[in-house]
Amino acid sequence: MIGNTTTITLDNLTAISNNTHFTESLVKLNHIVYAGWFWFIILWLFWLIAFMTMQKVKDQPLNNAMYSFSLCTVLALLSRVFTVAYAGSLKYLITDHQLWVFPIFAIVLGIVIFATKKD
Repeated sequence: MIGNTTTITLDNLTAISNNTHFTESLVKLNHIVYAGWFWFIILWLFWLIAFMTMQKVKDQPLNNAMYSFSLCTVLALLSRVFTVAYAGSLKYLITDHQLWVFPIFAIVLGIVIFATKKD
């Protein structure tokens, strides 16, 4: 049996479609259908696209990975602004635990790049 799935009911469909803004529908879709993981996966896909694009320009994997994580950090911090009150609590587009993944990777890669830099 597949775990962590959402049964689509009329109440869930009404909650997703009953909104006034695109960001509200995005936050509700993220939490009702995907249990808060949709936007996090989208950010990882953005990281992959940014990394592959930078690799085409210049082949430097560690630097490009760090720059891509930095871009995802900015997007994650900006996406934290979107908040919706749903089911009696505030729901964010990205959770606190997901928010810190990208900056941690960027910092670690920055330290590795600095430590292995040749003068």
